[in-house]
Amino acid sequence: MIPRTIEVEIRRVMPASRQRVFDAWKEPEFLRHWWGSWGNYAFARATVDFRVGGRYEFSMSVRNKDIIRTSYGEYLEIIDPERLIFTWSWTHDETPMNSLITLDFRELGPSETELVLRHERIPDTEEGRKHEEGWKVVVGRLGDYLAQDQQ
Repeated sequence: MIPRTIEVEIRRVMPASRQRVFDAWKEPEFLRHWWGSWGNYAFARATVDFRVGGRYEFSMSVRNKDIIRTSYGEYLEIIDPERLIFTWSWTHDETPMNSLITLDFRELGPSETELVLRHERIPDTEEGRKHEEGWKVVVGRLGDYLAQDQQ
């Protein structure tokens, strides 16, 4: 039996050039500013081998607990600065999710970009359904970071 899956799509206009928004996903020094510090999570580390076939890991620590949550995957397609596609799994899942994330960067002007994030093949479970809220927070934090960066 094939497990049921869900899909999440988040759209947000970012106050930065398409190149700047794209770069925020590939540079660990940018990731540490906006990725994982929210709610019960604090950014721990990011490793990025930014090339097709390269791998990444984004880790967050759970506040007041000795727990690290790490997402990991492989870059499948990189079209700088237009599109980024990569697989997505969590180390704390009993079975790897092997879901797919597509990021499209649509230039709206010299300092405005629409980011479209699609996360496909998420297991239709309680844990899987939390991804929509998580992505809203992460994309919102990226927008806030880029807005501060422009000032």
